[in-house]
Amino acid sequence: MNRKFSFSKGVRVYPKTKINGKILKENQTQLFIETGHTVHAQTVIFATGYEDQKEVKDKNAVILSSYAIATNQIADQAQWHDNMMIWETARPYLYARKTPGNRIIIGGLDKSTGYLEKRVPMILNNRDKLIKQLINLFPELENRIWADYYWGAL
Repeated sequence: MNRKFSFSKGVRVYPKTKINGKILKENQTQLFIETGHTVHAQTVIFATGYEDQKEVKDKNAVILSSYAIATNQIADQAQWHDNMMIWETARPYLYARKTPGNRIIIGGLDKSTGYLEKRVPMILNNRDKLIKQLINLFPELENRIWADYYWGAL
């Protein structure tokens, strides 16, 4: 759905907006935002990310850090069956897929990390682990693959 169409249908987006209070009713919601304004809506979508337990409280929620990389462009050097996505259900899980730009995205290695300052140093370590996992899956990529991009998120 394109933005102009969505906007014409009444969709409004308020990125990075702090909500100071709210009144939730069946067909009408009022949100009191940090600017002092009030937003009225029939439907509200809170896109807060996994780490935010303020809007959707779940006593069973566990905040995990997950890691991923996007490799250099590999042309078509991996012996990859029908370009299928790989999803390993072990814990911690691992997934991998090829991109239209001839990269491989591989990620997973979820770990409980309650503090952001602990997660950042783990990004480099997990980047290297993900490269090793990829080479275990596709030995023909050894010495030909590296992480052009890498990240970690809650």
